[in-house]
Amino acid sequence: MKDLLGERSVPASFSRAAVVLLGTVLVVSTALAAGTTKVTGTVIDTDGKLVVGVVVQFESLTVKGKKIPPTKTNKKGEFSYPFLDLTSGTEFRVYPQHPDYLVLRVRYVSVDSFGNKRDEGEKILDDKQDFPAIKFSLIGQGTAIVGKNEVHFTVVPRAAFPAALQKLLAERQAASQSEEEAEARRREDAERRKKEEKVQSFDLALQAAAQGRHEEAAAAFRGYLEAEPDHDQARYELAKSLMELGRVEEAEAEFRRALEANPDLAGAYFHLGLLYARRGRYPEAEAEFRRELELSPEEAPVLFNLALSLQEQGQEGEAVPLLEKVAELDPENAEVHWRLGKLYEARGDPARATAEYQKLAEANPERAARIFFNLGQEAFRRRDREEAAAAYLKAIEVDPDYADAHRQLGYCLVGMGEFGSAVEHFRRFLELEPNSPQAQEVRDTIAQLTR
Repeated sequence: MKDLLGERSVPASFSRAAVVLLGTVLVVSTALAAGTTKVTGTVIDTDGKLVVGVVVQFESLTVKGKKIPPTKTNKKGEFSYPFLDLTSGTEFRVYPQHPDYLVLRVRYVSVDSFGNKRDEGEKILDDKQDFPAIKFSLIGQGTAIVGKNEVHFTVVPRAAFPAALQKLLAERQAASQSEEEAEARRREDAERRKKEEKVQSFDLALQAAAQGRHEEAAAAFRGYLEAEPDHDQARYELAKSLMELGRVEEAEAEFRRALEANPDLAGAYFHLGLLYARRGRYPEAEAEFRRELELSPEEAPVLFNLALSLQEQGQEGEAVPLLEKVAELDPENAEVHWRLGKLYEARGDPARATAEYQKLAEANPERAARIFFNLGQEAFRRRDREEAAAAYLKAIEVDPDYADAHRQLGYCLVGMGEFGSAVEHFRRFLELEPNSPQAQEVRDTIAQLTR
């Protein structure tokens, strides 16, 4: 029988952070990967024959009492659990149940989506049938599956179990007498522990970054890179943490070093573009976004941020088709519909502008007014009163009783010199919220405007 725990050569795979840009400030948020994994294995007897119809149970060691439906070996003696939930913990006990057999030996291996071996072992069981704890890992999704979780059992008829166990233990004892083999195993164990420590340090750094602890993450990534200086993904993650810390020059240098090691590193050009855009260097941001599009031509966040960089350079004509493509790829993106609507209005196409605003409302029917209000707030913070006023008006169109939208619109109109309209919206606010904490301030403003 072939070695069921053999190594595989696999490429690295990486996940992309989802990105949203509000106004001229670009914001990165992490999109979490799916938390389920696949586990496969076999049940054979000591003659190597596959055993059919054996129930295989999974028990979570993290969440006690969690019910996990069992699976069963097929006609080939193989079993598969395609969607094991790892979100609450990765440690499980797996064991077959058959009235006629006891398990003599269990062998297991777990290789994650980076090709790193996360757990591996073998255990000989006695009549107590104390099964080992196994740590499973995420192995990738779809065409990006590069890892594996395998568990293989050797079973013996109950009556023959004592003799089979004695024979196996005797064989192992004889093998252990070879000092050369024992030394080789010690070296392998030391190397495995060293590799596990590296993998664990990288995982801890990723976890710190995901939780917003970027100082800690940056230090951990630097420590990892001291041992693995050519690890382009670790350097890329370090650059992202430095970027979040505002250490832009260091971040730029690390992004460049990562790209020197791997010019096709997904996400690196994109984050360089974000870094330049945050600093108002829009032509450079545009260039980096275009490089990223060569690697990922259908990525909505890249197209979106490229369009915004073009808008900032006054190239609205080039931005429109990009935003239209984003709307196709991500129809629930509220900001893309808002920006398209504003661009269509500027081009003298009110019908298409109205259609985009309608799409925004339809995609977010329960939140449309709030979304328009938030867009207004963002524009108001940028002191773009005209855009803010337009957004507040849209919020009021969706919800005429949106008190805060009336109040904020009033302040916009004051800044624009339209005092009469401002007073109307202030008074509407007071009708809706006469006891609001802001009510007295609004009354004072009305008094000043109507003297």
